[in-house]
Amino acid sequence: MPTPSLPPAKLKRLIILATCSGFSKTHISQHLRISRSTLHKYLSAFKRSSLTLSTVQTLTNSDLAKRFLIRKRTSPRSDRYAALDRHFRTVHVRLETEPVTLQSLWMEYSLSHARAYGYSAFCERYSKWREANNLPKRPRNTTYVCVIKTADLDTLKKWCHSSDRRLWEKASALQEMSRGHSIEKICKKIERSRKTIFQWPQTYRTKGLSSLCVPRTRKISPSSLDAIKERGERLLRLIHEPPQLHGVNRASWSLVSLAKAYENQYGTFISRSTVSDFFRRSGYKFTKARKVLTSTDPHFRENLAVIKQTLAKLEPDEKFFSIDEFGPFAVKMRGGCALVPGDSVRTIPQRQKSKGSLIFHMYRCT
Repeated sequence: MPTPSLPPAKLKRLIILATCSGFSKTHISQHLRISRSTLHKYLSAFKRSSLTLSTVQTLTNSDLAKRFLIRKRTSPRSDRYAALDRHFRTVHVRLETEPVTLQSLWMEYSLSHARAYGYSAFCERYSKWREANNLPKRPRNTTYVCVIKTADLDTLKKWCHSSDRRLWEKASALQEMSRGHSIEKICKKIERSRKTIFQWPQTYRTKGLSSLCVPRTRKISPSSLDAIKERGERLLRLIHEPPQLHGVNRASWSLVSLAKAYENQYGTFISRSTVSDFFRRSGYKFTKARKVLTSTDPHFRENLAVIKQTLAKLEPDEKFFSIDEFGPFAVKMRGGCALVPGDSVRTIPQRQKSKGSLIFHMYRCT
């Protein structure tokens, strides 16, 4: 007989309705809100049993459930599972006595057995084996001792007083572990995860203290490198143009106005710090870039297009020659050193007419 998935009261109603009433199986299944296959399953079990309708009506719910309850046949365990069951005794002892994890023990098991279970099945079967043998779950380790060499103590102290946060984190974690402090307290102090903290003593034991001070290297994809290069070229083109061409009411560029103009021009956001880092790495100082790079010509783009067009048409035996004016400069009296009599005071009028002007012509040939 099948294991009763229906409540005993509903099972009794099912038998009475199917035996006494003239309703069809479809009507009875809809009335009891069960499927036709479930109805057929229980009716077949009732016909195979020695029970009668009068006996069913006199039975209690618990007795009726016992009459319809059978035990499932248990299939014998395979040799593979039996070998794993015997191996769990060694696994449990090592977990209690050695600083190992269940994953590391599974890796050893998978390497030594040809038909090994997967990691998830291994953990599930170990949990069932532990519950069947009334064994408690292994408590989580709260301390982890790390032995530090005497020669490395001075270096760790310097790291603790340095301004590099990553060196301070590693030195503090190693020192706290050597004193037997709990991992939870170390995680809260340096604000790092347990996984990260456990990597540092392992690296210290295998590679030494010098490997902990190696800076992190980040791999940059070729597409990211192309995007960085393109962003730099755009910034260089942008800083050569006057701010007035981009609606900025300034005589020179600032980091904020450059970032805003970049976003308006190319539709991509860029932060102020990114603009500053680019010009710093390129060797430009912002105070000098205003005088050297930025042009004040209101027709800068048109003139630049003409120059590019001219340079593109140059022949191998031709050169480009340009003249630029720098000035005019007004000729006026300026403050400075002068040889005057001792009883006189040299004064310079604040407002004075210019006595002439100078214009310098700069010649360029490319």
